[in-house]
Amino acid sequence: EELRAAAADSGRVAGETVSAIDALGELRDGAVIPAMIDRLDASAGSEVAEAAHRALVATCAQDFGRSRRRWRTWARDHGVRPRVEWLIDGLAHKQAAIRTAAIEELRHLAGDSFGYLPSSPKNERDRVRRRFAVWWQQLAHPETAISGQVCRPSGDQGAFLPPADEAPLPPTPKAR
Repeated sequence: EELRAAAADSGRVAGETVSAIDALGELRDGAVIPAMIDRLDASAGSEVAEAAHRALVATCAQDFGRSRRRWRTWARDHGVRPRVEWLIDGLAHKQAAIRTAAIEELRHLAGDSFGYLPSSPKNERDRVRRRFAVWWQQLAHPETAISGQVCRPSGDQGAFLPPADEAPLPPTPKAR
């Protein structure tokens, strides 16, 4: 709570604010996203705004620069989803550095990279991204998993159908 207060307090010395924001970025605390978006404002000072940007990129595995409008839109559309889904989306980011950070965290969480390489062609990255989506679905909703595959509701009460081969990926946010 003290870190959150320090990061949001515009009356603090910039160095203290930057340190608090950097610490929150390391914690990957999604609850501070609105405060970090507010700190992107140029009136917050360039050091503070840059620290807020770094924290947002690290937390969300996306990069909308210092555009508060684009970050707010992303937060509105994706903020209620679990952070691991943000990381899975980050595997599809156009910036290799974001893809690299996302796979490092996912490898730690899943205990496996499923062969993902940030430098692989897009179709290969998408294939592995689907594997991470299946892994997450199985972990988050084991009741919908049958024989290691995620199943989709069939419309019948309590029945599930196996997924279609090469099921489409969930949409990813537009990268800048």
